[in-house]
Amino acid sequence: MTYDEEFSQSNFLAAYARAGGNITAACRVAGISRTSHYKWLEQDASYRERFEVAHAEACDAVEEEITRRGQDGYEVPVVYRGEIRRDEQGRPVVVRKFSDRLLMFRARALMREKYGEQARKEADDAPQRIVIIEDEGWYGNDAHQRQAARDEASQGAKPPDADSGLAGPL
Repeated sequence: MTYDEEFSQSNFLAAYARAGGNITAACRVAGISRTSHYKWLEQDASYRERFEVAHAEACDAVEEEITRRGQDGYEVPVVYRGEIRRDEQGRPVVVRKFSDRLLMFRARALMREKYGEQARKEADDAPQRIVIIEDEGWYGNDAHQRQAARDEASQGAKPPDADSGLAGPL
């Protein structure tokens, strides 16, 4: 292997780890073609081992970013009417946002038995109860009585009449 080829491999591997595992971006930075990378993988055992290390580093970097965004959050400037809002000292006002979706992906990876696909399927298959409240005027302690009357009516029982003390539509 020539010095130039070894130098190109090292540049590519460093760029690959920094690019989060994006081969095309790493090739562009290192100034090589994708074909070179795949040829080296096929023909050079030493390169293949170093690529596996770079790949693990790229995966760690992506995982770290997932954790940061999902668990630690990230700051976003507050924009009002197209302008970034600033505090009394002229610093941008920011809010901390979190990515629930990334945190869920992380939880699924770490706790498959609790949050994995099988657990999600079991939750989807669980019986669901939907409660519909039609009258916005129903407030107070008799709301549970009204729901009980609805439940009876939906099971074929005769709904209560107006003398039952439960006025309003059922």
